Amino acid sequence: MQAAAGQGGPAAGVTLVLGEDAEAESLAVPGPVVTARRGAGLRAEAPDRFQVTAGDRGQLRRLLRSVSERYGPISAVVFAWPLTPGGGPATRLTTLTSAFCALIATLADGEFGRPLVLVLTVGAMHVQAGDRVDLGTCALPGLVRTAAAETAPLP
Repeated sequence: MQAAAGQGGPAAGVTLVLGEDAEAESLAVPGPVVTARRGAGLRAEAPDRFQVTAGDRGQLRRLLRSVSERYGPISAVVFAWPLTPGGGPATRLTTLTSAFCALIATLADGEFGRPLVLVLTVGAMHVQAGDRVDLGTCALPGLVRTAAAETAPLP
């Protein structure tokens, strides 16, 4: 995972994982965890599991509000949505970056505090021999650095 815009830490509060249940389980996030998978429309599937349309700021805001009201402050958001199946690299990149930008824009006004934002970037960088870079995600680390720089407090 790569840290993105945000201050604070997962010391107190709930962690929201934007991803499938399998990602949340494999990350072994300590403390209370709520997951939200990508789907058509916002709905609660269980007390700690939601579905939300990726990239829809209104739905993301309602999701964050619902999680905050049920579980208290959100200490961290893990952006771990898997790539959209199908389509070329440009389509996958557009879908993924639109969803990430919608999340950052939703958090920008501070209504939900300043939770730590972590981004799971599978296939975004070549780290070791045998790694395959997915052109659908390779621009995401740069977007994360830009978001962190633009939301950081000025000296």
